[in-house]
Amino acid sequence: MIQLTAKRDNKKYTIYNGDAIYGQILFDAKGFGATLTVDGTEYRVEQENPKSANKVLKQNGVTLFRFKYDKIWGSATLQSGNDDMGYRITGKWFKPGTRLVDKDKTDLVVVVSSQGFTPKVTVTILDETVAPVMVMATIYYHLYASASKTMGIAMVSGM
Repeated sequence: MIQLTAKRDNKKYTIYNGDAIYGQILFDAKGFGATLTVDGTEYRVEQENPKSANKVLKQNGVTLFRFKYDKIWGSATLQSGNDDMGYRITGKWFKPGTRLVDKDKTDLVVVVSSQGFTPKVTVTILDETVAPVMVMATIYYHLYASASKTMGIAMVSGM
């Protein structure tokens, strides 16, 4: 099991493994697109198309996979082309955080945000064979979903 922490500086999140940088997520100034960096490689998360809530993860302009958004539950199935990859990013009833799970619903990565005087994001990698880009994609989706939920609540409450 590996424990990571994320620190925020404006729209940039730096993810640490102890004192070493594991990766970074830099959200765009507008919207929920982002650049993910891990192991010296940059990836882009962008909206699939203007009429879709789906996101795509690209490397050098080539789509690696799609976050197929579930409008009812807010989770995402990861797809390569139109084929499910056997992974889902989701929450679980009565358990905090966002999880990368396999086809058997086994937790592989868990991302949890804690609120308080100094909010923090912790990441637990339960399956160390999960590729770092998948860990970063899970962290991205957690931050994206949290921001969307916060904005939705703010809009409903009239803030």
